[in-house]
This record gives sequence, structure tokens and C-alpha cells, in this order.
Amino acid sequence: MKGKVVCFGEALIRYQPVENSFFNESNTVTAYPGGSEANVAVKLGQLSIPVSYISAAPDNEITREYLEILNHHHVDTCGFIYSGSRIGSYILLSANGLSKGEVIYDRNHSSFSQLKKGELDWEHIFKDCTWFHWTALTPALNSELTEVIHEALEIASAKGITISVDLNYRNRLWQYGKKPLEVMPGLIKYCHIIMGNIWASHTMLGTSIDENLNRETSPEEYLEYAVKNSQEIFIQYSQCTDCS
Repeated sequence: MKGKVVCFGEALIRYQPVENSFFNESNTVTAYPGGSEANVAVKLGQLSIPVSYISAAPDNEITREYLEILNHHHVDTCGFIYSGSRIGSYILLSANGLSKGEVIYDRNHSSFSQLKKGELDWEHIFKDCTWFHWTALTPALNSELTEVIHEALEIASAKGITISVDLNYRNRLWQYGKKPLEVMPGLIKYCHIIMGNIWASHTMLGTSIDENLNRETSPEEYLEYAVKNSQEIFIQYSQCTDCS
């Protein structure tokens, strides 16, 4: 890949109990650097693909330690923004991340959530960039961040940058009066690579869904419906590219 990948999203701290109870007998909770987009950036860095991570968090020791971990994995964080007084976090209420699906978010009023359109120098951020990656977690937080990501997408598109999106759907994040279907189509129209499962696509893009699909559905049936779902997306979003 020529040029670099730019990943944009919220820097988060993930708290997780060592047992299947937050207030457990050992009174121990572990903390990890988190954030879907940061995870992508780290994996790209580990693969020796040039990558930059753009986000915002307070200027304090926790943020610096977070960035040191990314730097260790060859992620460029020179464009990281020090602002505000809170770094977002979430609590995963199980020791293995699987036995319980419940997540408690603490992202309101974080540094990232307070970003506004016009505050980021996207022209500079996209210098030498050939790929821009974002997720649906960003516009899920508030209308201001929807404007921020829209601004980024317009500039990236004008520069001919390949754009990918992960349709991460978290219903507990969409709490500011807008439904995903009111927001996402206007952003997805810029994207060349659209990733997500059939339920996220249905909720965010309005693609069809079979209500009979459940845990008993065979993998073959799921695959058949996923192909149908993909075909709908290709028709609806002409910039979307078949990577197969």
C-alpha cells in the first residue's frame, strides 16, 4: 500500500473485572487501552503498514501512556489532539468479554465528544494519506461529531482517498434524538468499503432483514442472506467496491 492509513475515532479506556462481577472478592478490575479505531491502527502498525491515529483526550499521564502503547506498535500519533478534561471509558461486565453482553459507557462530555467541525486540520491530517478509516461509533455520540466526520469525508473524497467504515452499532450510544437511519446514509455515500453484519446494515442503512434468522439458523443460510444484503448495498451506494 502506498501512502498511509488514517484512523479516526475516540480513544477509550476499557475496564474489566477479573471475575464475573465488578465488585468481586479479589476487589480487582483491570484496565486496557480501547477504541475500535485504535485497535485497527495497532493491527495495521503491527503489519508494518504506515498508519496515523487521530483522536482527542486530556493532556495527562494516562493519555500519554495510552499513546506510548500505540507508538510501541508503530502507530503515528503526531496528529493527536490534547483537549478537554475527560477521556472516555466503558466497563465490560464480564471477565472474558463473552459471558455477558452488557457494557456500561462513560463517554459523555469526553474530550473527543466535544470536538467541533473546523477544529481539525484535515488538509494536514490527510497529507500523504491514501486510506481513511472510521466507524459508526463516532456519529453515534452527538450531532457535532456527525458534522466533524462529514467534514472529514468530504475532504477525503475530494482528495481521492479510499474510505472504509465499520458499521459498529451500539444502541446505547444513539441517545441524542437521531436514529442511525437518519444519519448514516448521508455519510456512507462517501465510502468505498462498508463493513458490518446484516443487522447493523438494516438498522443504519435500511437494507432488508429476515426476522426468522436466529441462533438456530445454519451458516449457509446466513451466508446466503449476507450475499443478498451486500447486493443491496452495492445498488444503494455506487461508490462501494467489491473487494472479493
